[in-house]
Amino acid sequence: MPNNFEDVKVNFGLGSILVLIAYLLRAQAEDQCSFQNLIECTKRISELTTDAGLPLFNSKSDLEKMCPNLKDSIKCIHGFTRKCMVKEDRMHFRKVFYGTGLMIHDLCRPGRYQTEYLKYAPCMINASMDNQICFETYTTSMERFKSNSVELEQIHNDFENILRRRREAPNEVIKNICCAFQRYAECSTAAVNKKCGSETANFSIRFLMKMSSSMLKVHCSEYGKIGCSPESIQSKSIPVMGLSISSLLIWTIAIRISLI
Repeated sequence: MPNNFEDVKVNFGLGSILVLIAYLLRAQAEDQCSFQNLIECTKRISELTTDAGLPLFNSKSDLEKMCPNLKDSIKCIHGFTRKCMVKEDRMHFRKVFYGTGLMIHDLCRPGRYQTEYLKYAPCMINASMDNQICFETYTTSMERFKSNSVELEQIHNDFENILRRRREAPNEVIKNICCAFQRYAECSTAAVNKKCGSETANFSIRFLMKMSSSMLKVHCSEYGKIGCSPESIQSKSIPVMGLSISSLLIWTIAIRISLI
């Protein structure tokens, strides 16, 4: 598996979206349609938040410097979908990505949402260290996951079994990502509430949900707390939790475009 994916910093909300749409991409012979090009498009958006998913910028001058890059990222992503996806996949991608684009649009123009963001962002940034614990919850079993993935490919070396497992993988990945986001959002809101109070915590969860709302509506509506119970998400071929979003991204990409 290519090592260059491991250096990409993807925030939680955006990472979830990318994981959920990764399986839409077909293996492309042209370099311009490699998944790495899509990752390059999203780098600026990933810089909008800390690794733990909270805001990174807390002044209007910071936003004024960052917003042109964010808008360029949106254009880059739309350009990629036009060149590299069939119409059906392109429409689905845009539906899933809509919430992130809308959040950037509202954040980068003077108005109520930008004012709220600038009011609450400083304390949310101060809460990043506490919130990091929430994110680290999903990284603890990385090494176990890597070794399990290799072992499973070796054990299931029958070609038909491998193809079947790859067809079934997206549903399990989607469910795990939806449940991971649900747990992360609850943990993050509690961390911000403890540090900053309920008003800031309410904005924090709205910030996460605004960025990921389309993804949640399209893919996650069927997974409530019962659907995300430990018993319901355990799988022999896919880890339950304990994975960083970038790791799930790498794994899903590899499965879908035959990098492994």
